[in-house]
Amino acid sequence: GNISIKAGTVDFGQNTVLDTSAGAWVESTGKVNLGNGGNIGLDTGGDVTFPTQMRAYGFNKGGELSLSTSRNIQIGGQDPGVGFWLPESFFEQNGFSKYNITSTGDDSQVVIGDPSGAATVIHPKMQTLQLRGDYAGQRSASQVSSIVASPVLLAEGQRAPASVKFSAFANSTTFGSLTLLENATIRTD
Repeated sequence: GNISIKAGTVDFGQNTVLDTSAGAWVESTGKVNLGNGGNIGLDTGGDVTFPTQMRAYGFNKGGELSLSTSRNIQIGGQDPGVGFWLPESFFEQNGFSKYNITSTGDDSQVVIGDPSGAATVIHPKMQTLQLRGDYAGQRSASQVSSIVASPVLLAEGQRAPASVKFSAFANSTTFGSLTLLENATIRTD
């Protein structure tokens, strides 16, 4: 399934989890059915704090994460202390196959990289679930990943590629600014 949250301000408390990870089941014939991760959407006109964890693992394909905020967004580099910051490591965990990151404020800005000029690499990597060898002998459970499967990061060339989309819009007819700083790299598999 999918999770979609839209509000003026979104504030998650401690130990909160949004999880749209896939399930799996074995038919009486022995056929194994493996699911894909669901999508998570956070759309806010004001401040947003992230939950403690967001996950969208799938066996073949992870879910999509869409984040839209009226705050300016810094991708990679050091936390600027203002606006909204996503570290480089954010794009390498939790199973997402696609990231849609949007700033929608009046003077919307998306800045990618480190203002100090330090090298920054945004490289989304989709982790997938892998069945444990003894999955058939396990009981049914609501948390597939804790009982019968574990997240893994396959080698480049063996894993499906993940993608990113960065956008800045002041309103439906006016674009904001997107800046790729010196020594910043965005790459996909």
